[in-house]
Amino acid sequence: MPGRQPEHPAGGTWWRRLLAAVGLAGPHCGAKPTPAEDMAVAYRAVSDGDLPHAAFHVACALYAGDPNDRKALALLDRLVGDTQKSGGDPLALAPLKRDNYAGTVAVRARILAHLGQYREAFNLLAQVQHADRARPLWRWAAEWATRPGAAAQAEPGMAGVLLASAVGRHGGVRVEDPAARAELEAILPLLGVMVRPPPAPDVAGRLQPRTAFDVLSSVTAGPPPQPEKWMAWNWIRAVQFAATLVLSKWDGGWVGSVRRKALLSLARGPVDWTTEAAITALGQVCREETLPAEAKEEIVAVLRELANALPDRGHCCYPYALAAAVMRLPFPTEQLRPKFSPLWRYVEGLDAEAE
Repeated sequence: MPGRQPEHPAGGTWWRRLLAAVGLAGPHCGAKPTPAEDMAVAYRAVSDGDLPHAAFHVACALYAGDPNDRKALALLDRLVGDTQKSGGDPLALAPLKRDNYAGTVAVRARILAHLGQYREAFNLLAQVQHADRARPLWRWAAEWATRPGAAAQAEPGMAGVLLASAVGRHGGVRVEDPAARAELEAILPLLGVMVRPPPAPDVAGRLQPRTAFDVLSSVTAGPPPQPEKWMAWNWIRAVQFAATLVLSKWDGGWVGSVRRKALLSLARGPVDWTTEAAITALGQVCREETLPAEAKEEIVAVLRELANALPDRGHCCYPYALAAAVMRLPFPTEQLRPKFSPLWRYVEGLDAEAE
């Protein structure tokens, strides 16, 4: 995603471009405007009726400046609304092309969210955040995750990419700085996407378990037939999470329990979505107030095994779920940081390794 100038639109209405061609009007934009200058150009472009040009400079202001600048975001919403009123396609304000400017791609993600296309919005924003970890674009996704129905469209893997820098920076550390605490609190809505199974209101009914073995079979041997509205991979993952969470409540206690045997077997089994599901369930079990201290310590030990088993490089499906589970364990955070240092190193190094 290159700098801005290669894709700067041929700004201005036809009459302004004509005046510029004959030397009667100067260029509309400077070579490297500040965010404030970008906004001034954007407002001027709106008054000229050149909405794509305005959107480009709003993108520049948001990406080079504050992504949460209220005036810039309000102007972007206005541009989307005006485009819709005129019968145009709001996505034309931020077109995708070869070697897009990252700010344009980020604004396109925001427009997708405005249109309710959250799955595409989360995925596109994750690509920009992956390319540039320094800019807190994840805050947009965290806000989207609080909207009705939006979190259901977010893929846990994309949520993990969006939060990699923040989780790696603060994971497992007692945070006293007010600004850092506010950042972690802002993470929570999106963090929930990483540890929550995909919404499946009809999953439990379709499982119809008679024994714990029936439930475990749904996790390992294949799910019941999927409904027509479900994509196969979403249905499989939903069933695996639902079945694993059912197992986590199958019986009480810990030592000698069915749930202990099942969850530890899944966590230590072949690495797949089932590992992610088992991690999530184990994290929830560990937070049970009545669970004995010895059981909680065993769960922490299993989670540490998984942290220590992370590969030196390459993809692994469960580190974000593991990070989310560890951050919610009922232990003082200063005790967890050294125990899970391989996990934090892995999360922090994902983007650097990709580069």
